[in-house]
Amino acid sequence: MIHAGKSLEKDMLEKLKNYNLNCSSGAIIGEAEITDCILVDKGFDEKLNKIDPLVYSKNSHVAKYAWHLENIKKYDRVIYAKGKLGLWNYEMK
Repeated sequence: MIHAGKSLEKDMLEKLKNYNLNCSSGAIIGEAEITDCILVDKGFDEKLNKIDPLVYSKNSHVAKYAWHLENIKKYDRVIYAKGKLGLWNYEMK
């Protein structure tokens, strides 16, 4: 499951404002399968910046790894849930 935290980094909000996204916060917004974990080295970072410099340019946090996601599904109705740092399990009610 993919959880959107209660707060977002201000620099990321600025970058994503041009994408006209309806962003929920404090909720599970979808699901995906993690199919790979990629070390973000200089070459990979440069490749991402060529794809979309607005989104992938430097921000306030250091990216060491990136997940490759497949079978991504956005939920029509979000599930409001308190999140946690890192990976965690959510018990469906």
